[in-house]
Amino acid sequence: MRHNTADLESTIEKALHAQLNINSPDYIRSKAQLESLIRKKPFKNAVRNSKTYLIVSFLKKEPWEICTTLDLSGPKTPTFMPMLDKKYNKEVTTRTWKTVGRIVEKMNI
Repeated sequence: MRHNTADLESTIEKALHAQLNINSPDYIRSKAQLESLIRKKPFKNAVRNSKTYLIVSFLKKEPWEICTTLDLSGPKTPTFMPMLDKKYNKEVTTRTWKTVGRIVEKMNI
């Protein structure tokens, strides 16, 4: 049985809310799409450490992904996430680069 991607996304969002009280948009990406993103090496020389955070924000519409290195060395919390929510009408969900890699690894099992 084939499913419509939008229907699956909606089902996942509702289940996350009902079972875990998480309100977050979810966007399905294929293994091929995620592998393509990884092959592009969007963080080339960036290093994740206590002062930086490598994140990928997945969008419902193009540009599809925004790869960002957040600087955590300052005294303020980065305002990047609220800015994304405002710019993309909350049609954005963000994962760490490490999580994206883990997802692809699980897809290979």
